[in-house]
This record gives sequence, C-alpha cells and structure tokens, in this order.
Amino acid sequence: MTTYLAPSPLVPGQTFEAVQALTVQLHDAKEELALLRDSHEQQRAVHEADIALIGGRLRDEATERGWCSIYDRVVQELNQQLTIPLPVRERLFYFDFALAATVTATALTPAGARAKLARTVDQMTARLDHLSGVFPYPPTPADWPIKRRGLTLRALIAIKVNIDVTAADSTTAADRASTIADEAVTAVAALAGVTVEPTGRVRHETAPF
Repeated sequence: MTTYLAPSPLVPGQTFEAVQALTVQLHDAKEELALLRDSHEQQRAVHEADIALIGGRLRDEATERGWCSIYDRVVQELNQQLTIPLPVRERLFYFDFALAATVTATALTPAGARAKLARTVDQMTARLDHLSGVFPYPPTPADWPIKRRGLTLRALIAIKVNIDVTAADSTTAADRASTIADEAVTAVAALAGVTVEPTGRVRHETAPF
C-alpha cells in the first residue's frame, strides 16, 4: 500500500535523524508509486494486445464473409465507448492531381538546351517516383509546349500524379493524400530551373470495397 506523507514543518528540537527518516519514507513512497505505474502500463499493454488480436480476427472474418460494411459500422459505434479501440479496417484509396511546373533550360545550343530540359523532366519524375505511394505520368516530349528565347527554352510540364493511400475512412485518406501531394510539390520545386505552378486539387477517385 502506498503511504502518502502529509507536510510536516520542522519544529524546535526536531533532530536531523528525524528529517532523514522522513526523506527515506518519501523516497520509498516514490519508488512504490513508480512500480505501480510500471505494472499498470504492462497490464494495459497486455490488454491492448488482446483487443488487437480479437479485433483482427473479427475483421478477417468480416472480410471473408463479405460483412465489411457491417464491421465498419459496428466497430465505429463500439470505439466511441471503448477505452482501447478495436482495430479499424483500412482500405486502399486512390487520388490524383496535376503537378504543373515551368521548366527553364539554357545551353550553348538549342539542342543542348532541349537535352537539359529533358534531363530536368527526368529528375522531376525520379523525385516523384521516390515518394511512397506516388505514381507520376509525365507527358511525352512531343507534348511539351516549348517557348524559345535565344538559347533559353521554357516549357510548362504537366505531370499527372496518382497517389495510393490506405486509411480507415475517406477523410483520413484525403488528409494523407494532401500531405503526400505537398511533399511531391516540395520535392520538384527544389530542382534548379523548376517553378511549380498552382497545382490542381487532390481528387478522390475511388475506394475498393
């Protein structure tokens, strides 16, 4: 049982040994409280693991029997009342947006400028490919609207970007997709000679059953 000490001010004649005894009692009480806290956290971890195991089995059964929508509704209702929530069923959501960027390239010859322009577009695509769940579809060179001024070429490159995210609901999925879209814009904008234009809005396409 934890012993809680009430404040006890020093009084005339109180010995140093008495103060030491109170200090030891306080230390012991703190240690006992720490042990109780650790025990509580361990019990909670076991309880969370049990809930996850039960919920996972129910989720798998619902998927096998085609009861996904029923499972989603029941779990959503139960989780509003549970201290430790049941696992929700995550699904794959698809989004897309258009990443438009003005790419500028200057070289000693028009051919050199065009080659530099192509390398920059390849770098844009590679950076997008590097992001998890991002699938870029750049236009072919024949579709680049190129403007030339001397040895400088400028083209507005519109890359279609598909984003795949897993989430329990469309709102969470849209938030994650928006974050990934921001990361995509940042990655491309960091390239020399690239100016990202205002992009199209991230659009929800579909979520498989």
